[in-house]
Amino acid sequence: MGKLLELLSLLSHPVHHCVIVGDFNSPHINWSKLSSFDKPCGKLLSFITSNGFSQHVKSPTRHNPDSILDLVLAKSSIIWDLKVGELFSDHPLIHISLAISKSTKLEVRKVLCFKKADYKVINHFLACINWITLFKDLNVEEMYQKLCKMIHSLIERFVPLITIKPAKRKHSTLIYKLQKEKLAIWRREGNSIAYKKIVDNIKMELKREEIAYVEEKLVSGSANDFFKFVNSRLNPPDDIGVLKKDNILISDDIQKAEELATTFAEAYTPDNGEVPPLMPRTSVSIQNIEFMPYIVESELKKLSSRCNTTPENIPAIFLKRCCTSIALPLSIIFNKSITSGTMPNDWKRAVVKPLYKKGGRTDPSNYRPISLTSTISKTIERIIRRHITGHLSQNNLLSDCQYGFRSKRSTDAQLLEFYGQLLCNVALRKPSFAVYIDFKKAFDKVSIPKLVAKLRSYGIIGNLLVWLESFLSNRTQVVAIKESRSRSIKVVSGVPQGSVLGPLLFLLFINDIGDGLMSDHLLYADDLKIFSISGGNDTKRSHDTL
Repeated sequence: MGKLLELLSLLSHPVHHCVIVGDFNSPHINWSKLSSFDKPCGKLLSFITSNGFSQHVKSPTRHNPDSILDLVLAKSSIIWDLKVGELFSDHPLIHISLAISKSTKLEVRKVLCFKKADYKVINHFLACINWITLFKDLNVEEMYQKLCKMIHSLIERFVPLITIKPAKRKHSTLIYKLQKEKLAIWRREGNSIAYKKIVDNIKMELKREEIAYVEEKLVSGSANDFFKFVNSRLNPPDDIGVLKKDNILISDDIQKAEELATTFAEAYTPDNGEVPPLMPRTSVSIQNIEFMPYIVESELKKLSSRCNTTPENIPAIFLKRCCTSIALPLSIIFNKSITSGTMPNDWKRAVVKPLYKKGGRTDPSNYRPISLTSTISKTIERIIRRHITGHLSQNNLLSDCQYGFRSKRSTDAQLLEFYGQLLCNVALRKPSFAVYIDFKKAFDKVSIPKLVAKLRSYGIIGNLLVWLESFLSNRTQVVAIKESRSRSIKVVSGVPQGSVLGPLLFLLFINDIGDGLMSDHLLYADDLKIFSISGGNDTKRSHDTL
């Protein structure tokens, strides 16, 4: 058993799919309790649990009703169905259905290479435009469409197309030479000793080359390059595999996008029309923001040099490289947007990328929607966030118990705070208790009218409040899987995940959650921890809190 498990450990992988089947002849395992008094069986159980496997055969596979000898070991997400048939010899037939997507063939494709664009000419064209005259008497939507049309025409003229071919791993000259020798020996001698020897030599050289490649990746480049490489080896690809709904497998990308869009839409909750009265939390207000060209330019310079996906197909790298010449028209649009309380439709559209959370990968509910929104919209959001954060900080309006989405705060800081109080209780020989509460789909279920009312109570009024209400209302999204898109879904509640303002607005929505608590508490976004010293009046107070 020990040698077998040693070999199986080499085959198993912490991330990639692996299915192990066979007659393990281990009758002394209680699979419901995952326990065994037998030493070899205990080793098998240890192997299963330490490698993240589950044993999927629940029915006996021998004449004895307690004998489950034939095992199927796999991660839960890959097993779609398993049936144990009737005995036809001394073992039954086990039928296994696996949820595996077929591998897609990488094809040659042409893409725009924004890194090689002629930005000198592009900036010259943009700088020569009289934007004040061009935008005269236009609303925000019309201004924005004129700007986007101008940018798209420049992209078409001055951004080259390049051909992307599937990447092929190149090997050393020695390996290619050995492969030619291997082929020649096979043709001349067949499966001879010389052939087996050269095969072993090739394997050894490939392993040596792989070690050298990994070492080079780990020691060279920036920290981002290091983590990018490590994640590529540890994490599975982002591809959405087969999904399962009502016992039906979905493998087509468009159908998967539609199913995920429907699942995400189910999380949204229409408002009930009741907005409770809220007392003002401050007499100081913030109601307007002015967007000067130099401020907009400064924000554009901070953008990453990525060719990211956006609703208007203008990547961050283009805006960054044209920051000086495009700052003026954007500042005009931003100021018009804030004073009119309106914004371009593209700012309310989101391309949603499903992000796997946990659980079975075939279950659509185990994916989180991450919104890829307009980079230009994110630019105005960053400026607005900075002003709102300054207002909240100056007036001490955010709960000190909140550690999520705040500068110089983290999960570690929250744990240290809790651990410190816990140690004090231990030193005083007083028992403690803690209750952990997680609000399901909290970001998606935020009521927009109630959030607007809370923003008003924090002194956010006037043009800024009208703009924020417009930002949250009438949003739409499409789910994207590779090149496939779902139908457009209307978003009736929640703050957009993936936006800049979303996290801050969510914090303000739940900021008063501790007002009615009679016990100590800590927050990290929507994760609430209530804790207290137990005993006497503290026990009753904690019970009343819950």
